[in-house]
Amino acid sequence: MITNSFGCEFGYELIAVIPFAYYLYIHGKLEGTISMQLTEPLYYFSPDHKTTLGKRGDEGAQKLIMNKYPNVPIHIPKLDQRFFIPPPYKKQFKNDIYKWEKPTICICNKYNIEWGQPPINFFSIELLDKMFSMLKDKYQIVYFAVEQIDEIKDNADYMHLDDREVCKKHPEVIIFQDLLKKCEYNWNDLLLRIFANSERFVTLNGGLAILASYFGGKNLILCIEGSEIKSDSFNRWYHLFGNSEIILKRNYEDLLECLKKF
Repeated sequence: MITNSFGCEFGYELIAVIPFAYYLYIHGKLEGTISMQLTEPLYYFSPDHKTTLGKRGDEGAQKLIMNKYPNVPIHIPKLDQRFFIPPPYKKQFKNDIYKWEKPTICICNKYNIEWGQPPINFFSIELLDKMFSMLKDKYQIVYFAVEQIDEIKDNADYMHLDDREVCKKHPEVIIFQDLLKKCEYNWNDLLLRIFANSERFVTLNGGLAILASYFGGKNLILCIEGSEIKSDSFNRWYHLFGNSEIILKRNYEDLLECLKKF
């Protein structure tokens, strides 16, 4: 079988496509894979991976449903594990390059229109300042800023946030996008290599919260609003991606309180 992501949103691909493709691979049934630009590292196991141009969008999810992929729609209270084997990204991408004196913590931000409204789920400038101050002595912070490259954009394009300005107050913080400019890897390849060397993640509901859950350790997820709350997917099955400890918080105050013991 050849799996195809059909240009679905990244979260759909991480839940409904990649674990299905890896299941087929493990059982000797995967002929090849098709997905969007820069996804070669995500399908490192594929016998024949092809990429297509364009933006991700809502139409992809409908095509996954039409083609009877498991676990679509993705906001479900119980995961169908019959055809679900997440690839061992941590083992595959662990490396000696992206290591620092202190243990790594990945903080992944986003800032975009949500459900036709202004941004709801994001780390504000003030919150970033507090988090950086709280964590930088104990951890090497790798901050994933809100800016994106064209190849990974979807129908929820990022909006401007002065998050780089707060980073100037904390020169110890490493910005992922700056690392990307200095290395030979593409966006997803570098991301996987940094995640593989980390045991701590602070994320927001969406693609990077799902991907971080593939890597074990602790994944502290902020979700103020989202379909994941209604399905309780964070608590019910996000740990199945990589045996991660998932910690859900619904507001800034509870997030900061949790980080004191992180």
